[in-house]
Amino acid sequence: MDEKIGAEARRLVAAGVSVATAEELEDRRYSLTDLLDDLAGCDDVGERVFIVTELARRTANRVLVTRGAWLDGGKWLARHVDAADPGFSKRLSAAVREALSGRDEDLVRMVDAVLDRCGGRLWAGYRRGGVS
Repeated sequence: MDEKIGAEARRLVAAGVSVATAEELEDRRYSLTDLLDDLAGCDDVGERVFIVTELARRTANRVLVTRGAWLDGGKWLARHVDAADPGFSKRLSAAVREALSGRDEDLVRMVDAVLDRCGGRLWAGYRRGGVS
């Protein structure tokens, strides 16, 4: 069994990162835009923690998607995003600390800079069909 799993893992690594679809990219743009809107209207310290940390995670992963790198989480997200964009996690970490203290400007600027690389904030025309 371990040999089979190892072979599958080697196959997946050899295949490389799959290219995100246009729909996936649009969904990511919208989710960051929506979180920025949530942050702008947030005056609750508890909510702010979750909005800010989710913005940081999704922004870092967006950098990885933009660079064609593997997505990750935890400490590996910081390491991989720095490999793709040196110093990004340090700058993002500083912006997160500021945002958790109520000073959002640096975090918003960083998120907007990442969004600008893929068309900017997405509101107009975004619609994803679903079951109602």
